[in-house]
Amino acid sequence: MSGTVENFTTEFLSINERRILINKLITLVDLAEVAAREAGKSILSFYRKNLAIDIKSDGSPLTMADKKSHQITVDVLSKAGLPIVSEEGDD
Repeated sequence: MSGTVENFTTEFLSINERRILINKLITLVDLAEVAAREAGKSILSFYRKNLAIDIKSDGSPLTMADKKSHQITVDVLSKAGLPIVSEEGDD
């Protein structure tokens, strides 16, 4: 049985290659979960506090909670070695 994710098909992969791919995907999902949980904890630490609000060039608000959660997310996800695109990022 083959599986397709977007234009990638696994039908030509050996069982061992499929296991390696699945383990890599599990690692990425685990990193994403850690990033989300840690960033969420950070955001909660700002809950019900008066925050300074900066206005970005597009007119949208940016708080210290946004900046801190962004940095945590980038720090955790950078361990995957993949490029990161974020609304709060400078790149």
